[in-house]
Amino acid sequence: MNPFDKGVGTRSADPETPVEAVKAKDILPLDKQKRQLPPIKRVGELVKLRPPQRPEIIKGILRTRCKMSLGGAAKARKTWQLLDLATAVATGNGLVKVRDR
Repeated sequence: MNPFDKGVGTRSADPETPVEAVKAKDILPLDKQKRQLPPIKRVGELVKLRPPQRPEIIKGILRTRCKMSLGGAAKARKTWQLLDLATAVATGNGLVKVRDR
């Protein structure tokens, strides 16, 4: 027996147990539901409550838990640049400087 054949409801952990249908009387109207929204704050208050900045992984470029992208033309050595960057971060050394052609 498919537990989803009974209609709307919650599925129990046991697949053999039938689904209990949600009754309309169990659902509260939106105006009577308990709201969980935070209080409204003014912009000035939000500016004062700036979150602390995360530590830098690459000084002036990248912080922890942030994303970075590298774009450029085809054959512009983007993959090599990212490999050099990953190696520098992993080893703690600086980036390798390469002369132009």
